[in-house]
Formats: sequence, structure tokens, C-alpha cells
Amino acid sequence: MNTNFNARLDRFETFPLEGETTLGRDPRCTIVLTDPRVSRVHAIVEPSGDGWKLVDRSSNGMLINGETFPRVARLRPNDRIQIQDYLVFFRPGFLLVHRPEEGRLSA
Repeated sequence: MNTNFNARLDRFETFPLEGETTLGRDPRCTIVLTDPRVSRVHAIVEPSGDGWKLVDRSSNGMLINGETFPRVARLRPNDRIQIQDYLVFFRPGFLLVHRPEEGRLSA
């Protein structure tokens, strides 16, 4: 997993959080990440009480703020989620997704 990001602002996309949001390779995911190292359903962001939680459904793992985490973590504003070479910022109400140069993102 590459942890050295040179994030250009024009490579970010915004996705509103309106309930369960799936991230992965499967075309049925809310946010499709095409990297073959990404699991079909790599992660789920879902409402939890008065906030949001991240559920790791992958076999390859991911990082939050550069650290590994148990399969489920409560998200805090400005958390940085790394899924392979994709960088995802959590903001209350939306996700900001950075597309790596070699990958393509679709929704």
C-alpha cells in the first residue's frame, strides 16, 4: 500500500452519505474503485447512533489516519481512510475520494 500521496485537488470527487455507502470493485458498490487489489466490497460506511462507522469487509485491509484498525471503527471528522492507493476523507455528510493517477473511479 502506497502511503505517499501527492493529492491534486482536481482528482477528488465528493459523494454524499445518505445511508449505507459501499466502496469496492463491484459495479453495484456506491463508490467503485477499479484497482484489482481492492475487494469486491472492500468497506462499508454506515450510520451508527449519532455518527458514522467504517466496516472493513476486505481481505487486504485498509488504514485510518495511517493506522490499522479493528474491523469496525467509528469515524471522526477529517479521518483519512486509505484503501490501497485510494485516499478517502470523511466529512460529516459526505466522503471526499482521491483517485490515484493509475486508477479510475466511478460512481
